Amino acid sequence: MSHNVKITNVKVSNLSFVEAAVNELNEELGLNWVCEYDSEIRGWAGNTTKVKLAIKTQDRYDIGFMDNHDGTYTPIYEDMYSSPVKADYESKTIEGIKDREGRGIGKLLQRINIITAEYEAAQNGYSTQREYDKETGIMNLLVMN
Repeated sequence: MSHNVKITNVKVSNLSFVEAAVNELNEELGLNWVCEYDSEIRGWAGNTTKVKLAIKTQDRYDIGFMDNHDGTYTPIYEDMYSSPVKADYESKTIEGIKDREGRGIGKLLQRINIITAEYEAAQNGYSTQREYDKETGIMNLLVMN
């Protein structure tokens, strides 16, 4: 039995943004996640799933991005404790334990979105500035002329 969850309403189009997000979170949170292309992610009971990009974690389970064959990738991860994914998944960890906030899929998706928005803003001639509230974990992106 697998508890892997595909977050089908989230599509990532640039895997280099995923790598950049992983690098930022590694530095910020003291993680040691490693990105591997054309790899497998670990799931429940030793199950593995092939993905285009695997984020190997130091936890029991990994995070992956599956190729949709249309230029986009869908996040997939082990979610043994709550399915389907709720909007509050930034407070979950890979194991589903909530006492290590920020180490799970939500924080990663938040960071990918920020990096993507910064890139798109720069491509259109805008500058950006991040504002981060450590208490709430909310990151805002200011876009300026």
